[in-house]
Amino acid sequence: MRRIGTVAFGLLLAALPACDQRVQSLEEHETEQAQAMDLPLPKTGPYSEEALGSMLAKLDGDEHRKTMERAYRLIFTRDQKSRDPRRALEELDKLEAMVPNYAPAFRIGGYACFLLQDLNGAFANYTRATEIDPRYGDAYYALASLFVMTQQDPDKTKQYLDKALALGVPDSMQLKDQVASMAARPRADAEMPAGHPAPGGPAATPAADVPTDGEAIPLKLTGIGSVKELERANAKLHDPALQKSLDKGFRYTFSTKTQFRDHSAAIAEFQKVIAGDPACAAAYRGLAYVLFDSGQAEESVANYKKAIEVDPDYGEAHYGLSFIQAGGDHAEGLEHFKRAMALGVPDERKLGERFYPEAK
Repeated sequence: MRRIGTVAFGLLLAALPACDQRVQSLEEHETEQAQAMDLPLPKTGPYSEEALGSMLAKLDGDEHRKTMERAYRLIFTRDQKSRDPRRALEELDKLEAMVPNYAPAFRIGGYACFLLQDLNGAFANYTRATEIDPRYGDAYYALASLFVMTQQDPDKTKQYLDKALALGVPDSMQLKDQVASMAARPRADAEMPAGHPAPGGPAATPAADVPTDGEAIPLKLTGIGSVKELERANAKLHDPALQKSLDKGFRYTFSTKTQFRDHSAAIAEFQKVIAGDPACAAAYRGLAYVLFDSGQAEESVANYKKAIEVDPDYGEAHYGLSFIQAGGDHAEGLEHFKRAMALGVPDERKLGERFYPEAK
């Protein structure tokens, strides 16, 4: 499903991980299939039981419908912990072998790839859906959303959005204002990093000019991922060894000298802190950031939510979740964005302008 051809989509995501294939016994496989069919969907909205029913009505054959339903529930279940886009893609691969030109399978396959931070795969699948069905408005809207998320080519973004709206798709994510903002912004301010709002921001002061603490692996003094955030977190730790580990983890994650960033080392340090003090919200927040940049979106969301569970006023964790949900559960993302702004977190990535203009 996600390997339908090489695409020239100019993203900064060349090293994203591929979906791994799991070897299972037949019994385990059948159990997982049955469990997938029981996953609950939202009661209303575009991913509800009713929406699934409309989609399944277009398929002939019981096995085709069951395969599609499993994939759909694995992606859109309201039980966030049970979402499994990798397994969904496996189901969609089976469906593609049986029904190679079923456009909705490619549309939801694109969203599964998006959840796995494979934006090239998302683009390829959404595009394939429009090739199969040139009047598939939801696929055009998904493409527009993807281009807004990555700040790609304002002209093409507008074409996708105009096509979707002309086909009657509601602008549920309020992309129209965001597309207009993209068109007005100089191209030099158009790039986004791979998968996450980095500390500096595209319109912020260049990293070389940002005041730092002067350490060998430096942090900027204020803002997201800064000395100020680290000091606030360390003040809640009373073990010098854990403070040292948190300091290392932060520097390996957020250093203004990106050549010193080290995901593996950061994860190890954050895990040491969590083992020693499970109530350290900053360790979960740092771990969430690294996991997202490593392509593990579900694990990232879980850790951001754990940080907020431990410290409901951790604004940077709310901000991180608002970024992740900008292209997913927009309503949830909006609430986290509003909370982050209320807690005084600077909108360094201009998420309000790009994704949540209604928050003003």
